[in-house]
Amino acid sequence: MPSQTVTHPQAAGQKPAVLVMAASRRGVDDPVAKLQGKAHKCLVEIDGQVMLERVLEALIDSDCFDRIHVSLDTPDVLEATPRMQAWAAAGTTIFVAARGNLADSVIAAVDEIDNPLPLVITTG
Repeated sequence: MPSQTVTHPQAAGQKPAVLVMAASRRGVDDPVAKLQGKAHKCLVEIDGQVMLERVLEALIDSDCFDRIHVSLDTPDVLEATPRMQAWAAAGTTIFVAARGNLADSVIAAVDEIDNPLPLVITTG
């Protein structure tokens, strides 16, 4: 059998994509969001910073990922803070529409993302 060479994406100068699962659970009033009067749990502030912004900042600052896709119910959540607006406008963060459940959201994101593999999946 002929040998095959598999090049790791990072060895080829590519960085993996990342998918941040940040959609709300539909039909559920999240008690964490309610505490601060927020419509979405990922917009709750902890120590003065929106939770989703903190996650995105860590991913951006890590310099480990080329593309940061965020699975949400609506794209407006990605523009909740000035920094998040700037990242979205620059194409640093990319909205991916969430589906009815976690598994369907991941599958839909993989279908939508150009060259999705390797893909790191985390929560926001």
